[in-house]
Amino acid sequence: MTLHEFLTEKGMTQAEFAAAIGASQSTISRLMDGSLPRLELMKRIYVASNGAVTPNDWLPMQRSINK
Repeated sequence: MTLHEFLTEKGMTQAEFAAAIGASQSTISRLMDGSLPRLELMKRIYVASNGAVTPNDWLPMQRSINK
């Protein structure tokens, strides 16, 4: 599941999710535009999404398969 899909499903804003993981809204915006998170941020996203957004979801090959 992409971060965008997760936020849409949960009805969360970028700012709300950013606050939940200790990041800025602009960081979340960059991630949703295709930037890759650093490993530590990837782990925080995984935990905050209860495993819905996995590290594999950030891989370009996985993104094209899910479309």
